[in-house]
Amino acid sequence: MNRVSSSTLDYGHVSMRDFARVFPFYFAWDANDIITESGASLLKICPRAVPGARLQDVFHSQSPEGEFCDAHARANPERLFLLEDRRQKVILRGQVMLLDRPRRGIMLASPWLTEPDQAHQMGLTTHDFAVHDQTLDLLQVLQMQRKVTTDLQRLASQLTEQRIQMREQEEQSHKLALVAARTDNAVIVTDAAGHIEWVNEGFTRMTGWQLEEVIGRQPGDFLRCPEADPGADNFMNQCLQQQRGFRVEMLNFHRSGRKYWSSIEIQPIRNEAGEVVNFMSIESDVTQRRQADQRRALQFSTSRTLAEADSVRQAAAKVIQLICNQLGWIA
Repeated sequence: MNRVSSSTLDYGHVSMRDFARVFPFYFAWDANDIITESGASLLKICPRAVPGARLQDVFHSQSPEGEFCDAHARANPERLFLLEDRRQKVILRGQVMLLDRPRRGIMLASPWLTEPDQAHQMGLTTHDFAVHDQTLDLLQVLQMQRKVTTDLQRLASQLTEQRIQMREQEEQSHKLALVAARTDNAVIVTDAAGHIEWVNEGFTRMTGWQLEEVIGRQPGDFLRCPEADPGADNFMNQCLQQQRGFRVEMLNFHRSGRKYWSSIEIQPIRNEAGEVVNFMSIESDVTQRRQADQRRALQFSTSRTLAEADSVRQAAAKVIQLICNQLGWIA
């Protein structure tokens, strides 16, 4: 049943049906924090977000932290919002559009899915997502990462078992080394203290460093970019100290000085006594995906700026500022 309410907003030349197709998880509210419209796909996962419901009764803002209402949205107009459905515990991510005459707001959201099975569990299909929505692409990436994680854990388990019988260890190590040498991903094996013992050819292709140049060194000493997110760096160090597996994306340096984004998956390798004797890292270059995400964000911000500007000159100035901010330039 289509539970989208009748339109109370002015979409100009865009019909209500077209708007709902482009933003199927949107919802709108008035100056009294009352929901006035809800996308059909949104109501599948947030059934209480019906027209007439209060924003505060349905959603809580995780980021920026606070009670989600019109005043909170207007206090953070340029922020990416993470909203939690208070009852369903579904997380929505997106931006708000704020209008003044009359005072109202629109949340252009998508469900934040962290596991490939979540969409199916929520009762969502591909028809619930707009063509431009990158959520489906993200689910495919998550599915691939799950497979990589499973393979990595299986590989670590095999290496642990091989330490029991030396002959089996040598045979399996030869096979695993052959696979690692052929993969395009970078594979790094360190000792328990994080010093490199072995890297594959994929590592050399990705970073420009040869095995003989990096053996005995810690990867962060020559790969870590000073501009990398300190939060991600602290998370990585904490996981390594706790000797547990993790996944993170970091901004790294190629030997030539070129910056690139790396998706890093690290798992500890334990001996038969349960002691960590090695760490194995599989890294892939995700620079193109990160740049694509940046372009999409810039396109969205630019489109909104052009739509809201009173003049071409005002729009041009704001667009230039957006581009400079996105690329880290000084305007």
